[in-house]
Amino acid sequence: VMDPLPHVPVYARVYAYLPQLLSTWVGVLLGANRMTLYFAGGAAMLALHAGAGALALSIMPKGWRLPLYLVMLLPMALQQATSFSYDPLINDMAFLWLAMLARCWVDGRLVQGGWMMALGALMVPIKPPYLFLLMLTLLLPDSGFPSPWKKIPSRWVKAGYTILCIGLGLGLMGVILRTQPFH
Repeated sequence: VMDPLPHVPVYARVYAYLPQLLSTWVGVLLGANRMTLYFAGGAAMLALHAGAGALALSIMPKGWRLPLYLVMLLPMALQQATSFSYDPLINDMAFLWLAMLARCWVDGRLVQGGWMMALGALMVPIKPPYLFLLMLTLLLPDSGFPSPWKKIPSRWVKAGYTILCIGLGLGLMGVILRTQPFH
């Protein structure tokens, strides 16, 4: 039975499947057969997973690296890392985002705010429940969000940043859904 409602990841295919698309495209240009194309897509995702994992571990504070490393090595994460799904990309973005969040928590200030906002905005259209992951910024210390004006408390600046992250994600999802209408 076909699902009458389209799924967001299908409409976010512009960037959700980019590593597999690029490796398949190169394989087609080189005249590879279907099985080789399949393995090339899996290898591209595994390479992306390894690179994003290494970057996330380098950003993560030293005492916090082992739990993230173990999660990245779980059988389900490794299986997804070699698939033609959008899941490895969303997992890698979430690992990077959580590493940046942990770095902010340890440093007591917003460190990579622009990158966190960009990753958050890219995660939401692929999988909307990741909105709740973005709400973890509300757990950061208020001191990490200095107010540019004396009358606005830091907690309101932090809430505004979180709302902006979520709004960018929902806005991007809206643009994708409007430009690629349901069939």
